[in-house]
Amino acid sequence: MPGPSSPPRSTQPEYGVDELAAVSGLTVDTIRYYQKLGLVPPPRRQGRRAVYGPSHRQRLERIRDLSEQGFTLEQIRRLANDRTDPRLAALAGETATTLTYPELVAASGLDPELVRLAVDTGLIRPSGAGPDVFDQRALDMLEAGRALLESGVPLDELVALALRHADHVESVVAEAVELFGRHLPRGDHEGTAEMIRRLVPLIGDLVADHFTQTLVDTATARIADPALRTEDRP
Repeated sequence: MPGPSSPPRSTQPEYGVDELAAVSGLTVDTIRYYQKLGLVPPPRRQGRRAVYGPSHRQRLERIRDLSEQGFTLEQIRRLANDRTDPRLAALAGETATTLTYPELVAASGLDPELVRLAVDTGLIRPSGAGPDVFDQRALDMLEAGRALLESGVPLDELVALALRHADHVESVVAEAVELFGRHLPRGDHEGTAEMIRRLVPLIGDLVADHFTQTLVDTATARIADPALRTEDRP
């Protein structure tokens, strides 16, 4: 009597870590770093061999796409741990959430005139899918602004601060583009595009981390030094 048949072998592609790096356009070290951060699930083990599948490749491609859209690794990590956030749709391989202008106004809970002011001044911008289509980042910025207003920050001072910040950011971005133009290889358009794709998220992380750390350090100093406290001034 014949013994039980072996289970059918999977027809889905399987990758070792070197193969996964090749098909995803990332380095082995980057993949392992993403695993350490919890952005990518661990591989399946076949003896001593780590085996990755299509879901790992798709996840890596989505992480890369989100990085190109301006999300930091910390933001992507939080998305991976919060399935209620609509931005996780992009990470999970679904269509990312977009909002029309009326939907953005309704979701933000702000007065439409304030939302229009944010759009007209360039503080929030369309997603690129259309002149009146916005993504989750625009809603996040509006919600942050609403929280600051509700905490008592005057609207005119908040807008002025945001515009000054935007001016400085645009100046730094212009210098970064100029830097790329001077030092990136010429003639190899595909190689240049790939290098820019890799560098832009890194620079975004660097700038965001520096701003956050400076903000925390300055706020900590103000709280710790009685001479700098507003409530202690005559």
